[in-house]
Amino acid sequence: MAGRGFPVVSRVLQTRQQQISFLVSFALACLITLGLEQLAEHAIESSGPENPGLAPSIFEISGIYQRIVAAGPRKPKPTFTVVVPIEAAKGDPNLFNVCRQRGFLADLIRATAAFSPSVIVIDKYFSTECGKTDAGTRALQNALREVTRRVPVVVGRTVDEKAAQTRGDHAQPTPPPLLPAPEIGKKFGVREGLIELQADTRRLPLGWTVRGDMGKGELWATLPLTAAEAYDSRLQKKYPFLAQLIADHEEPYISFLNLRDLEKYSVYSTLDILCAGKKKYLNRTCPDRPREDLEYLRGRIVVIGEVNEDMDSHYSVIGYVPGIILHANYIEALLDQRYFKPVGWWMNYGVGFLIYFAFHFVLVKHHHAMQEARRRDVVLVFLKALGWSMVVVAGAIVLLYLTVIHTGWYVNPVTMGLVAFVIKLGELIFAAVPRGAGEAK
Repeated sequence: MAGRGFPVVSRVLQTRQQQISFLVSFALACLITLGLEQLAEHAIESSGPENPGLAPSIFEISGIYQRIVAAGPRKPKPTFTVVVPIEAAKGDPNLFNVCRQRGFLADLIRATAAFSPSVIVIDKYFSTECGKTDAGTRALQNALREVTRRVPVVVGRTVDEKAAQTRGDHAQPTPPPLLPAPEIGKKFGVREGLIELQADTRRLPLGWTVRGDMGKGELWATLPLTAAEAYDSRLQKKYPFLAQLIADHEEPYISFLNLRDLEKYSVYSTLDILCAGKKKYLNRTCPDRPREDLEYLRGRIVVIGEVNEDMDSHYSVIGYVPGIILHANYIEALLDQRYFKPVGWWMNYGVGFLIYFAFHFVLVKHHHAMQEARRRDVVLVFLKALGWSMVVVAGAIVLLYLTVIHTGWYVNPVTMGLVAFVIKLGELIFAAVPRGAGEAK
């Protein structure tokens, strides 16, 4: 540790006892960090709507770090997407009926297309249970044939839930199969993307290897990536970093939009669009929203999806939100280049070591000062050490911010940094107690 190649380390760790103490405490910090990270990963994977466990707290803490190092020089704003949630809670029982809902969607798609959006995204998988002769299905099919001639439409596909545990791992010999081709498919002019989300919603899914319609393993793009490429067909050519992430089967981190901004600027109700200057839609009274306001849809990606807290809501760094909100965030991040490749564990631990060493340097510098100080001066020396520790924290944040923003590599030594801070603060307090309890000089 204190070899000739590391003169700074050698000077700080001058004695064999200091070297051994440093190595033991650092090994302890690594073990604690590993345990905490394993606990966090398990908490996220095992969380659910009825038993969230520690997942909300983990996402909240992670969200603070992401806002600090991944927000970029400007605050992320909703720029490319408009969100149209289908909320069945406000009265129309037809929305609970899958087949009748298709007629409603047919009207909604036509009304949306009238405002000339760039892309219409339907965050939903259409099952085959209604039948080809169903009136709602026929209405939706006719609407898609008509609309896709002038506006790209993206719809969802999904995998067999029983086999979904293998999703995301392109090395699996038996990838999960897609559910049967829906009644609303490519022959009606639509594009398709997988709607599955990772349990760790901080990470943007780009594509998974699944067993396709022909029974062979193939890489399928996710709904956000399909939508982003429908908006910009040269997306991967323009951004080689993104193309490499896709080729490497990576799931990058993103910086999320502020949920209040998204709701304020980019969320429209279905009635807002279906009414469009009318006083009533069927038996519903239309909201008083100026048609000019709906012109905001022009040239944007309109994401339509159901809001179901029991089945399609997820914990995330912006709270417990429907899948449609996460998909909108992922699309925005793809088009705004706000995605960051996660580095290997060794990089996080390497940066964590540097932070740990910096805290140790502060401890060594002030340990002797505490022992030599008068009783009344011990607190002053302790506060000085604490101040320098805050300088270490601030410096680490600045360097991490510059690394994430300018290289696109998501370095996250937070767990190690917090453990190092707690350990070294404890050692500093322990060093101060005997001097404070002793005789004043």
